[in-house]
Amino acid sequence: MVAVVGHCRRWLLAALFCVPTGSWAQALDIQAQGLLKGSAVLSINGTTRLLKVGQTSPEGVTLLAGTSKFARVRYQDQEFELTLSRRISSAFAPAGKAEVRLPSGERGHYWAQGAINGRSVRMMVDTGATSVALSEQNAKALGVRYTDGREGLVSTASGRAKSWYIMLDSVGVGGVVVHQVPAVVIEGNFPEMVLLGNSFLQKVDMDQEQGVLVLRSRL
Repeated sequence: MVAVVGHCRRWLLAALFCVPTGSWAQALDIQAQGLLKGSAVLSINGTTRLLKVGQTSPEGVTLLAGTSKFARVRYQDQEFELTLSRRISSAFAPAGKAEVRLPSGERGHYWAQGAINGRSVRMMVDTGATSVALSEQNAKALGVRYTDGREGLVSTASGRAKSWYIMLDSVGVGGVVVHQVPAVVIEGNFPEMVLLGNSFLQKVDMDQEQGVLVLRSRL
């Protein structure tokens, strides 16, 4: 194990997932300790496991994808992404719904480490945004094909800017994933961060609990 870990170029303190087994049974803790191409070193309930893509641990955790930046795992028919991000607490509700809890962050905003079309990205929750919004610069970094989208104009702090209206294959935060999400890509580098707008938020259930934003998937 030491030899394998020694070749890992990038160590990540990643997301911690608390997943009840059964209806409301003992929680399962999963934490990424090292990420490599095609494999990942995971701590599962305190036990270190080296999994290659396609392998399943004795606890029932399957590694679906592994890179130096993230690991995607599946447990009880739900998928989660472990990245170098803030801690995310994700759980299964009795009906099988995925749940993500986001504590209030900078200036009272809610930040989430999520994924767009399977690519990891940090997003800010914006209930005032009509749709998911990202800059042309961020779209290129995420490999989003936007130039085929419907062109338009949007108003920004710097004036009017060219935009493209597109459909994203998927947008996810933890195990809460929505498919076919309308989005707008804005020319240039505005907004600086990806805005998680209502084209995603209106397709999930939201609650606020003592400064924590709770997102739940809909079945």
